[in-house]
Amino acid sequence: MASSADLLSSNSNSRPQTPLLPLTVNPSSNISRKNFKTILHFIPTLATALVSIYSINLAMEISLFPKQPIFHITSLSLSNFTVSEKKLAAVWVVNVTVFNPSFALQVAIDEIESSILYKEDDPLSITSVNGFHLGLREKKDLRMKFATTGREPVVEYPVLREMGGEWRGGTVSFSLEMTMWSTYRTGLFGWSRRVYVNPYCLGLDVGFDDGRLIGSGPKDCMVLMLVT
Repeated sequence: MASSADLLSSNSNSRPQTPLLPLTVNPSSNISRKNFKTILHFIPTLATALVSIYSINLAMEISLFPKQPIFHITSLSLSNFTVSEKKLAAVWVVNVTVFNPSFALQVAIDEIESSILYKEDDPLSITSVNGFHLGLREKKDLRMKFATTGREPVVEYPVLREMGGEWRGGTVSFSLEMTMWSTYRTGLFGWSRRVYVNPYCLGLDVGFDDGRLIGSGPKDCMVLMLVT
């Protein structure tokens, strides 16, 4: 009779042997490591390129001409409008956005003196807005309110008569003029430059059915600059 030890030995010998699978490495991990090493290799090159682009842009703006700020009229409303052969009374509210397009220079804008004009030449009311700072690629929203009771400034009779004719026709055309001094500067080298900025926003047609700016979308302003 076979012993229990012989039976165990016989069973172990008859059991099929399962081969061990070879150790494999996930190929995606190799790819990710290669990509990471490639990115690390190009980081200094990319940083150098960005610094070079910034330096070229800065040098061009300093040596040639700073980029002018961009002004848009986003809305204009007119209320309490009364015009006769002797006087004009009205309240204008204008919303303006100012954008600094520069990647290199910041802008500090002094107090803004603004005038609302009839068409393009005749001033009707004057107001001012406090100065502000624009960082690189930064935008600011401004609100300007103009009002006149007919006493100041004095509007001449031919202008009042022409404006009254437009009013009866349902539309009156205005313009906005702004004047300001600004300082362009960079944090590098302590460079700065004073610039006179004079935006004109023309063709601001207001309809008397709702007292608002006619047309959709912001109105672009023409900007004149004088570098001192």
